[in-house]
Amino acid sequence: MEILSCENVAFKYNESTDYAISDCTFSVKKGEKIMLCGASGSGKSTLLRLLKRELSPRGELFGNITLMGKDRSELSDRESAEKIGFVMQSPDSQTVCDKVSAELAFGLESFGVKSGEIQSRVGEMAAFFGI
Repeated sequence: MEILSCENVAFKYNESTDYAISDCTFSVKKGEKIMLCGASGSGKSTLLRLLKRELSPRGELFGNITLMGKDRSELSDRESAEKIGFVMQSPDSQTVCDKVSAELAFGLESFGVKSGEIQSRVGEMAAFFGI
């Protein structure tokens, strides 16, 4: 099953005549790992931001981006937040809490998960990663 598909994706920033991305087509199946690489300014960050609707840059998007079988515009805010993660180039500048356990709990709290379940899940994550 494809979890991500980009078909003929092109993107042009507002007030720009040049395309930041053009004719980008690929898919990712469940369990696959891919690497996106290219020179500075080649559109890597722009493409990744387009995958997460809330982080999309302003401009003109062409083509189709499908996530988990749905057009990205059809995902609810909750689905998008729960299913699509995004870590920028400097993860250290993205921490919210002063303790690892609180950082692990932060996202679950944001989704209204009950306290007991949060404690259980944080404990499971900590054990899994050996922290």
